[in-house]
Amino acid sequence: MLGTREPRLRLLLPSLLTTLDCTLGAVSIARLRADLEALAVPRSRLHAPEGITAAEARIGARLREAGWQTERMPFSLSDVEGNEDFGSYARTVYPRLDGTNVVAVKHGNRPHEAVLIGAHYDSVRGSPGADDNASGVAVLLELARVLAALRFRRSVILAAFDMEEIGLLGARALLPELASRFQIRAAVVLESVGYTSRAPRSQRVPPGMDFLYRGQTQRLARHAHAGDFTAVIYNGPSRHLARVFGEAIAHTARREAVTLLRDPNDVPLLGRFLARLVPAPCATSAAVTTPSSGRPVSLPCSSPTPQTSATRTITAPLIRRRRSTTPI
Repeated sequence: MLGTREPRLRLLLPSLLTTLDCTLGAVSIARLRADLEALAVPRSRLHAPEGITAAEARIGARLREAGWQTERMPFSLSDVEGNEDFGSYARTVYPRLDGTNVVAVKHGNRPHEAVLIGAHYDSVRGSPGADDNASGVAVLLELARVLAALRFRRSVILAAFDMEEIGLLGARALLPELASRFQIRAAVVLESVGYTSRAPRSQRVPPGMDFLYRGQTQRLARHAHAGDFTAVIYNGPSRHLARVFGEAIAHTARREAVTLLRDPNDVPLLGRFLARLVPAPCATSAAVTTPSSGRPVSLPCSSPTPQTSATRTITAPLIRRRRSTTPI
């Protein structure tokens, strides 16, 4: 009734299964771990400039080594509204900010149509950000290596976003530039994908989640509320993309390893009400807590551009408390 029922997962098509299994066979756990460990230091333009500069350089070097067309995309912002990256994450205005997004492109047979895969590479104050979000960046870099030999119908864009923790400012600066070059047909954003716990009751759910996501919360309860799944958050236009993404996870792990949740702000009628409660252009009703930083990470909103489907993957533990931020 609310439009939040979890899409029914099916078996992947044989052609997709073959591609998926071959791709998985090329993944290097050792390389993922090496990138994660190298990136897991405080990284911020505001309070850890050496760490963020080193991360930017490593990301660019890894993408170029994999054979992707890679560029730094600096941006400057003046009198921009964002949020602090500590304490209560209060809204604030920054007089001047200078950051850099790192973008790699592999052109497809339809070069002006693109699929965007992204992850932010900054961390909150005082945290090495191993899970949030060095894990997402490590996956992005491994994807660059694994996908390099493949051919695609559409172009693929790999983007490492700066300044996510203070209001998704890097992504907001980047998307208009990308939209001027490509028709972004879909987006997958990797967020905090490095943590899991099979312990019972390691996954808490916020008040009201059982109202919005009854089937999903019932499934979590049957699984003893273990935080050992990937949450795939999607908006309405990306329902099919999210379902196929979930089917791939279910194939490689098990059905209980994935939970699909429609972005609460994208829920018809109710989403407008939730957006009014949280003072942000693309507000959320919940947040994710990760062990690496000990504080919440925003869930995603609907698509960054009207023609784009957006899916965001988040590894549990899931929601514990709220934060007023503006996620992509």
